[in-house]
Amino acid sequence: MRLIIEQEINGVGLIGVPALLSLMTRRDISDLRLYTLSLRFLRKHLVSSPLLKTISTDIYSHSLCTIEFVPARESYEWLCDALTVYKPRQYEFARLNLQGTFLSKRKIARLVQKGVVKDWDDPRLYTIIALRRRGIPPGALLAFVSELGVTNIPSTTEIKKFESVIRGYLEDSAPRLMMVLNPIRVVIEHVPEDYRVPVLVPLHPKIPAMGVVATSFSRVLYIDADDFREVDSPDYFRLAPGKTVGLFKAPFPIECVSFTKDPTSGRVNEIRARLVDDPKVKKAKAYIQWVNASDVVTIDEVRSFHPLFKSDPPPSDFESDVNPNSLEVFKGAFIERAFYDLAKKAIVDARKESEERLKKAKAEAADSSPHAVVKGSEAASEDEPVATAEQLVGMENVRFQGMRLAYFALDRESRLGCLDEGEGVKPGGKEGDRVVLNRIVSLKEDAGKSA
Repeated sequence: MRLIIEQEINGVGLIGVPALLSLMTRRDISDLRLYTLSLRFLRKHLVSSPLLKTISTDIYSHSLCTIEFVPARESYEWLCDALTVYKPRQYEFARLNLQGTFLSKRKIARLVQKGVVKDWDDPRLYTIIALRRRGIPPGALLAFVSELGVTNIPSTTEIKKFESVIRGYLEDSAPRLMMVLNPIRVVIEHVPEDYRVPVLVPLHPKIPAMGVVATSFSRVLYIDADDFREVDSPDYFRLAPGKTVGLFKAPFPIECVSFTKDPTSGRVNEIRARLVDDPKVKKAKAYIQWVNASDVVTIDEVRSFHPLFKSDPPPSDFESDVNPNSLEVFKGAFIERAFYDLAKKAIVDARKESEERLKKAKAEAADSSPHAVVKGSEAASEDEPVATAEQLVGMENVRFQGMRLAYFALDRESRLGCLDEGEGVKPGGKEGDRVVLNRIVSLKEDAGKSA
């Protein structure tokens, strides 16, 4: 080791400064002469170096790192003292570990390279770009980290804790839309073909400021397959033969008269019902979501994500432990037409917010250093990135709760022509549209939902 360092120091061109610093901080170098030789080299060649000037300033006041760097602190501080350069205060904290997965870049790279996941932003991962694509808002991540706090004790956080915080954040910020994941056609008998009653549905039951959306209650509509049973039971309160159920915000409940099944699949494909408009009939015990047939928007794919690995924690040979059912895809779901209005408004609002944030960041940077180039907002050099408002705007900004189902966000593979139109144009479906939804998080378990 002595010979190696002396050769490196005598042959200045054979070694870079980072390599020498690495050698000096190794624990197996205990000879004071080796340190002296190294310091002599550094003082000689770094006195006028921009590197020394940089680390000598107070730009870097604190060093934040994970606890595996604790053993290196002593050597690091010794080196700073020996070189008489500024010594930032170092803080160590434990890594954020989540149950049933990992955040190791090396392990994730293996998953990507072997095609186990589609890319680094695959929503089944927990990278920042994957969480963004899944639709988790930045504010929800901040709320999660703030609630956990900072500790230097290694621990693993349960996924249900993570999802609970995300759910709580979306509860107060995401509008509601009526959506059916597995639609069944319902035809109401003994009403005219052109029967239509206007219905106003609130976007959030507890936040009137979000407004309402208009739909119609007509002769033909769709309900979710999970809200119908072929055989009734006393503890079941949704639709079944001879049973009545309420439709959310609709003027009347409906009663199932009969149903037909597909001869090939054996699934129920149509329900015949009648309006229960008798004021003497008791109020329905349950209300379900529905979508008017003439106004439906077809969802090409709804993607629901489950744990990527079968074991918790994933074993060392995690490639062989991948859950084959980690991605569940539903096709042919329906959502109400107000989806287009909500999507366009969400993108417009996100763009305005992004522009305001960029403008504020420029102003704050200019106030702190009036003569300096605002980093990120203007290219100080060819290598520096340029911040733009569009960087914070994406399909994931379109978030909503599918009523009684889950929270969803548009995936980046979606295409909505109405988003390219001006603000004054009424949004609607366009040729070539593709709607792909990612489930952000499920709703709270409802004890009555299984009934």
